[in-house]
Amino acid sequence: RPAEASIYAQDKMEFQGMIANVGLRCDIWDRNQLYHANPFVNQSIDSGKVPSSIIGRIQPRVGISFPVSVSTVFHLNYGSFMQRPSFQLSYRFEPGRSAPGSGTFGNPTRRPEVSYMYDVGITQGLGEGFTFDASGYYKNVKDQIEEAIYYYDYSYTAAGVPIPGPTYTTYINRDYANVRGVVVSVEKRFADYFSVKADYTFQIAEGNSSDPRTVFYINQSDPPVETPKTVVPLDWDQRNTLNMSLMVGEPGNWTGSLIFQYG
Repeated sequence: RPAEASIYAQDKMEFQGMIANVGLRCDIWDRNQLYHANPFVNQSIDSGKVPSSIIGRIQPRVGISFPVSVSTVFHLNYGSFMQRPSFQLSYRFEPGRSAPGSGTFGNPTRRPEVSYMYDVGITQGLGEGFTFDASGYYKNVKDQIEEAIYYYDYSYTAAGVPIPGPTYTTYINRDYANVRGVVVSVEKRFADYFSVKADYTFQIAEGNSSDPRTVFYINQSDPPVETPKTVVPLDWDQRNTLNMSLMVGEPGNWTGSLIFQYG
């Protein structure tokens, strides 16, 4: 049976003119599964399998803010995050009908999907309870999951030319994505019976695949087409988003709110 553990530590440090939040997270997991180190063999045969390795990752995170003037604050954030590979895709087994060993097999050697996030911005007090903030961010995502098709049990012609044997499908770390954008917001804290907040986001999300089954679908065509090697807009790429909220009322007596979203 699989096992996993994690630990997290965070400290807030205040210096003259600067505040820093520093954190560190460590995740470790063991799938405790036997697998074939050579992917080009019949995966349904138990002989020759080796135990999976314990995988771990350290993720540092830091946030810094310091005033530029009485009403202006500069802020900077960096974080490393990961998503543990699902146990479902590590143990999955769906036997195929075309040949022994064909079908879909889990892969216990998959690495976690890793994201590196950067954010830099400035907050400006406008008076009368209003605050303006402008931030730019960048997110780099690596080792996303994609299906892969392997040939096994090769044979050869009399001239020594290899003849691909049956195939099976598994999961590997190959996809990549990056997200970048800017966020502009204006907020008024609750006073004089109302508060309001509005923010606008412009974002570009690109990568080499929106669907982990892209390679599988491509190979269903006749003849198979080449796997795309360019970075393209992802399916969830949303360029413009606008959010607005308004709250009115008398705290402790009555309140009402209105929310608007576009994008």
